[in-house]
Amino acid sequence: MKPLITKYRYLVALSFLDVQEPLSKGDQIVDDFRITNNKELARQWLKRDLVDAVGGLESLALLDADVLVYHEGVREGGASTAPASGELRMLLEVTAVFTTALWMVKDNAVNFELGFLEVWPPDDR
Repeated sequence: MKPLITKYRYLVALSFLDVQEPLSKGDQIVDDFRITNNKELARQWLKRDLVDAVGGLESLALLDADVLVYHEGVREGGASTAPASGELRMLLEVTAVFTTALWMVKDNAVNFELGFLEVWPPDDR
């Protein structure tokens, strides 16, 4: 029997970070985490279902953000192997480590508020 595969996407806007050069697909932070200033990426990811789930104001904040951190992934075992809240917490912690590391090169102003995790059932999308 083939294992169930669950797909997910994580997206969070960073505040107080100015990146001048276009990053297109983004620069890799760690593993498959990327940072980008490509506004088209946010437009591609913010489909109607996600906009309805996060709300209009948060969707606009993501679309207007100067810099985004994002991550796409898959996991075996389906949606029931781990709650999405635990997955989101881990992804937010990775983002927090990144913003803390920026203190070494910038200052402690870089921050983020909300991160969003979109999870699809196995064999969907």
